[in-house]
Amino acid sequence: MNAVICGTNPVLIDTVCSKLMGFDFLKIPTIKKAYEIKKHKLTSVKADQIEIRYNDNTYMISELPEKFIINVEPHFGWKNHIEF
Repeated sequence: MNAVICGTNPVLIDTVCSKLMGFDFLKIPTIKKAYEIKKHKLTSVKADQIEIRYNDNTYMISELPEKFIINVEPHFGWKNHIEF
């Protein structure tokens, strides 16, 4: 992807990376379940609250421009299961 992606919460980073790869994070069980945990939460931020900073611009994850999405081909075991 030729990008450096960083943040302070691995759940949010995985959510952003899945979006950038053209995957629906809610279809990836480990990410989806990370948001559903009630006791010992892994994140208090909801996915729709994620802000992505790129150069001098800030985008909400739902408003990320299509030009940033790479559409990676998933592993054959996940193909047709996690794409948008």
